Amino acid sequence: MNTLKKTLAVIMSLAMLAPLTSCSKEKATEVKLLSSKGGYAESKVEGRTYDMQSVSEFVTIGEKTGVISAWEKELVYISKDGTRVFRSEVEDLTKNDDDDIYAVYAASDNGLVICKDGDTCTINAEGECNKVTGADYIYNFEFADNGRLYGLNYNALYEVDINTGAAKKLADKGERINFFDIIGNRIFYGDRDGVHIYDIEKNSETEVPDVLADLMSKYKAEKSDADHALDICAGNNDDIYIGCEDGLYHYSWGGNFAEQIIDGLISRFGDPSDQFGTIYCAPDGTIYATFNSGMYKYVYDPEIENAVTSELKVYSLEKNSTISQIVSSFAADNRNIKVDYQVGMKEGLTYSDAMKELTTQILSGNAPDVIVIDGLDNDNLIEKNMLTDLSKYEDKWLPDDELLDNIAKWNTVDGKLYSVACKFRIPAVGAERKDLEKIKCFADAADLCEKYRKEKAPHYTILDFFDETDPIRMGLMYEGNTLLSGTPDKAAFEKFYESCAKLYNNDKSPSEMDTAFISSTDNDEAGSEYFFGTRYMAEKMNKNVIALGSLNGFENEINVVTSLMKLDNDIDAAYRYGMESDKCFMPNCNIAVSESGKNKEDAFRFIASALGEEAQEIEHSDGFPVNKAALEYFYEKNRDADNVYGLYVPPFDSNEDGEGAEVDMEWMTDDEAKEFDSYIQTLSEPVFIKYSIREMIEEAGKKCIEGTVTAEQAAEDTVKQLELKMKE
Repeated sequence: MNTLKKTLAVIMSLAMLAPLTSCSKEKATEVKLLSSKGGYAESKVEGRTYDMQSVSEFVTIGEKTGVISAWEKELVYISKDGTRVFRSEVEDLTKNDDDDIYAVYAASDNGLVICKDGDTCTINAEGECNKVTGADYIYNFEFADNGRLYGLNYNALYEVDINTGAAKKLADKGERINFFDIIGNRIFYGDRDGVHIYDIEKNSETEVPDVLADLMSKYKAEKSDADHALDICAGNNDDIYIGCEDGLYHYSWGGNFAEQIIDGLISRFGDPSDQFGTIYCAPDGTIYATFNSGMYKYVYDPEIENAVTSELKVYSLEKNSTISQIVSSFAADNRNIKVDYQVGMKEGLTYSDAMKELTTQILSGNAPDVIVIDGLDNDNLIEKNMLTDLSKYEDKWLPDDELLDNIAKWNTVDGKLYSVACKFRIPAVGAERKDLEKIKCFADAADLCEKYRKEKAPHYTILDFFDETDPIRMGLMYEGNTLLSGTPDKAAFEKFYESCAKLYNNDKSPSEMDTAFISSTDNDEAGSEYFFGTRYMAEKMNKNVIALGSLNGFENEINVVTSLMKLDNDIDAAYRYGMESDKCFMPNCNIAVSESGKNKEDAFRFIASALGEEAQEIEHSDGFPVNKAALEYFYEKNRDADNVYGLYVPPFDSNEDGEGAEVDMEWMTDDEAKEFDSYIQTLSEPVFIKYSIREMIEEAGKKCIEGTVTAEQAAEDTVKQLELKMKE
């Protein structure tokens, strides 16, 4: 595996760490989990390792072992005592660099493979650079122990001549290959069919041990949308180590089991806020690993306690990075507690199926201890006394730091608190200043979109929708409380569906060219309906564009907007929070404690961990923190010049001449932070929409957008379904 880390979809659940068995003529193979005592202590390697996002695999050049930083053109190598890293220039990189080397794919004493000005090139031992030819887009490379260079693209395995760059195909088998490593004479790679091993000496595929097939087959190509990669390195005794989101595994050739030696849940490997890169086993048995956040080392300590004394079950309807982060941190701090994170709508399960499973768990006495109520029927859970009144136990979960009570404690009914929000989003609206004043409600935005399309006829999209559900979900941010409060109003729903159809159908451009580039968020779970920041980029660089969505955090979100506001160009764009004078917010990561759960004490501690300053200072682009100390942490980041970065923002109208702008992306000024802080303390209207209701409205809205029903028919059907639900 190289620096283009192919990501692998893994639901973080201890269930996935359960023993894996398969058929064998001799002894059943299995994956053994951590023993009760003894383990690897994790520590960060000293020295400058913050630029680990674009590094090679671990390589040994001369007597130095480390990784090559493409950005710095340096070998970041481990000191002889293993405590820190030093850096040395890689001369062949410097000699061939014209500020156009973006990545180092492979390296050894025999040469380098690099990405140079968009081309993949080899650099041989004499420093000569050649483009790779003979195959399309070979994206993974590695040198074997014999000095030969191998690579692969999505479909085939190749040997590449380091001196000429010429690629020779070795094997056709494989589709969407997504991990690749060479250990000795064995080339490991995975595709949709599972795991393969190619024997270099025999020039053919060879049998994969059952235990490795079982362990690594979960990382298939169709699961390549998670945040962590898989990497394999050689041990010191005809053995290998396998690093992945689940942790680190050890396997000795000829054996019937692979042993988990580091649990991802309690280490950097499973941390959702980081990204795993590559691993290396030193001669003394110390394991080194790179992550985006730096280089870490793992040293065996026979005294580490792994014995489990209690179990905490955490449930969320959908996968949630913030909850995964909290689970990981909590488990790492409490190694004696087995944390089981369950995702209801896993592996294609529908909402209905997930609810049946959850109900069965509760009725059978196996209720989760912690329930993340996002998307669930909050009213029903409260009515059936399934949630604990947290107000009685504030001494057990309320952190020392103050919270935004108006947001964190939104779910208070008759003086009882049934959940706390960890994060919150803020709906926002952006347009040219003269037109922003005209947008008082969601329907006004739809009317303006129609006006732009008919009168201005831009040949680019106006709001940049990616899916028919985008305008529907956006509309619910602004109108959800009005639509779903009290008796269902057919006229209100009819107007809502008319607005959704008007927005979606007038947004489209004749050329289908998108204007906004949805790339500023690092949260792969976020739906495109949330991306206000990137839509505001389009707003600031193009006329006749409207920005809808929500602000989801500071970095790459509100900082983008406030920085663009300072850009002096001929487009007088502006924005505001929400529609006119509303105080809406969307609470996110809402944590409750099950009344029938068996481990309330640890559940309260889990909430305390989630609301603590340390956890709240980690961003996943899924909302602002509710911890006031964490908010101050973000407000004060403007005082560090290193937090400023430049971003080139192009005009998205490619059919007109125009230059983009280089914008300094700065943190909010003190005045901007003060204004923001004053605003969020006035928020009083939580928008919390359960999954089943949103699903119903989306289904009717999509039919209206597609023209198979009228807005009136869609509204009538929705009202009927809502009335039926109210009677249940």
